[in-house]
Amino acid sequence: MGADRDMRMMDGMKPMMRSMMFEMMAGSGMGPMAGLGGMLTNRTEGALAFLKAELKISDSQEHVWSTFADSIRASMKRFRDATSAPGPTMEGWLGGLEAREKVLSAQVEAIKAVRTAATPLYAALTPDQKKKADELTMGSTAMR
Repeated sequence: MGADRDMRMMDGMKPMMRSMMFEMMAGSGMGPMAGLGGMLTNRTEGALAFLKAELKISDSQEHVWSTFADSIRASMKRFRDATSAPGPTMEGWLGGLEAREKVLSAQVEAIKAVRTAATPLYAALTPDQKKKADELTMGSTAMR
C-alpha cells in the first residue's frame, strides 16, 4: 500500500521536475523582465536536491555529481546575469526582437553548459539511474 502511494506521489512530481529542469537548463522563457534571480536560484537548488535524491547518487558518484551541480549553478548565474542586464537599446518591434535574441542566446549557452556537465554524470550512472534520469527529465529540453 505504501509503495502505491509512493508511486502516485512520484508520478505527481514528474511534471514539476520536468518544469524545474526546463527552467534550470533553459530559463523560464518569461524574458529578461521577469525577475528570475532568486526564484530560479531556489528552484535550481530544489531541482538539484530532488534529482540527486531520486537518482540515489552514491559516494563513488559524488565527484561527477558535484561537478554537474556546480555547472548548473554557474550556468544559471550566467543566465540570470545575461537576462537581467539593461534592456534593449531599441524600442518597439526591433527592441522586442533584440530582447528575445538576448534571452534565446542565454538559453543556448545554458543548454550547452548543462549538456557538457551532464555527459560525464550520465556516463557514471548505473542503468537503473539512467532510466530514472530519463524518466524525470524527459521533455525538459523539448520545444514547447
